[in-house]
Amino acid sequence: MKIKQTLALCGTALLTVGLLASCGTKTSVPAKIDVKSGTYVLESGKTAESGEGWLALNVGIKNTSGSTMNGIYDGSFKLYDSKGNQLSTESVYGNDNSKFKTLQAGNLSPDKTLDGYIAFQVDKGEKYELHFSPMPSGADKKPDDIVVKVDTSKYKDPTKELTTLAQSYVDSVFLGKTGVKSELTNDLTKAHNDFNALFSKKFPQESEIQDYYTPSQAELGKIVTSFEAENAKRGKVEYGISEMFPDYAVVTVSPTVLKFSDVNADSIMTTWENQNEGKFDDYDAAMTAASKYLVQNISQKFANTPTSQPSNMNKGGEKLILTKEKSGKWTVDDKDSDKNYDFKNIQSDFMGGMNNY
Repeated sequence: MKIKQTLALCGTALLTVGLLASCGTKTSVPAKIDVKSGTYVLESGKTAESGEGWLALNVGIKNTSGSTMNGIYDGSFKLYDSKGNQLSTESVYGNDNSKFKTLQAGNLSPDKTLDGYIAFQVDKGEKYELHFSPMPSGADKKPDDIVVKVDTSKYKDPTKELTTLAQSYVDSVFLGKTGVKSELTNDLTKAHNDFNALFSKKFPQESEIQDYYTPSQAELGKIVTSFEAENAKRGKVEYGISEMFPDYAVVTVSPTVLKFSDVNADSIMTTWENQNEGKFDDYDAAMTAASKYLVQNISQKFANTPTSQPSNMNKGGEKLILTKEKSGKWTVDDKDSDKNYDFKNIQSDFMGGMNNY
């Protein structure tokens, strides 16, 4: 009798701790949900109202149920605000140039993990609950939602940082400002020198003076630096975010600057003609002298030239592409490529609208 009672007690204990084989290998919670990271993103063509943002949560799902979990997709997740209002996942697909990947639909074997980003349009700074709704297995009762707390204030909105980085590039490279602090990986001094060299090359071509006069590097340098200085003094540049992902972003650049078409070059030539009337019998010699006079005096007209937006600027501004390196720092893509055709437009805008193709 004592042995029977002892066996009964042992059986009860085994049932209590769930060690009997009849209990199976399933756990009471079929999955573990881990919010690995989060950041605010923006897909091309989408906008967010003030105080709102597209929050992308990098979520990991580990199957702890002991059997295959079927039908996992982004719709398995719902976000609830403090009042119990439901926010469904938003379709954000990223960009071919970004490694940003959304959670892909699929089945999950036992002890395996599936991860990816899911996005919601949230109020920044608010607290939410993320609910994961597992699909029932066979005739099993639908499992309860797995709930994870989400505090949106913990996640970074890179908008301000990206705008500051883009401005530091424009200020240093196109406006010639000194002492600009920047966290970009670009060599801004070299980029500025390269831009000035391009500017110096384009000016004789676009002004058509090279047919009669070859300006010295000192003369061209004075034109370029004077033009940049006037843009830096009176020009304005507006910035916006067109696309934003953890490793790829597009900042729109909308400058209001000087255009060579607005520079009063006619007054310079009129002055030269009045000073040199009847002095030249040879046309080419006259044109050479006139071109030289224009080169040496055009910088004086920049201060009185009005600023305006470039005539051929893309609607919404030119696109400046930034990519994040493994170091965690951003780089402005200033290479000429089919994927970066707007960069030539930006160069042209800050060269007074000169053709850059």
